[in-house]
Amino acid sequence: ARVKTKSVEYRVHFVDYGNEDVLMASELREIDDDVLKNIPFQSRMCTLAGLRGPPQKSDYVEEAAMVFNSMAMGRPLSAKIETEDHDMLHVTLTEQNSKDDQPSINQELARSGWVRPLKYKDKRLSAKYRAGIREDVEIARKDHLGIWVYGDCGSDTEERM
Repeated sequence: ARVKTKSVEYRVHFVDYGNEDVLMASELREIDDDVLKNIPFQSRMCTLAGLRGPPQKSDYVEEAAMVFNSMAMGRPLSAKIETEDHDMLHVTLTEQNSKDDQPSINQELARSGWVRPLKYKDKRLSAKYRAGIREDVEIARKDHLGIWVYGDCGSDTEERM
């Protein structure tokens, strides 16, 4: 866990599942720096390659998260690292031992309309991968699925307000 704010209570970010909680100082223990130097990282921050969720202030954030959870939680998954950006891994998630023609979770989310492509063209991702994601999102948009049910799901300008 990573401590985010200090006081009598601490806001803690659990890097394994990404959730946060507020804990009392009595619930925490300090780990000696010498011990930490000898332990490799046990988890890494990841994001779905080439994708972003619905606008943060939209009505679809919770539902998109629930759909993702239903696809990912409790299933043995493999993460293919498509690219790395600072401390963030950009991954494609697939069910372990899946067949090559079985869609990834990235594709399933795009096809069902719960994610958007990145605003910019990430040239570190293959052209085939980017084209596939664009195609899947466009199908969901045309069919008014998920966040596209009413057409455009909102702009990033609205996110910053």
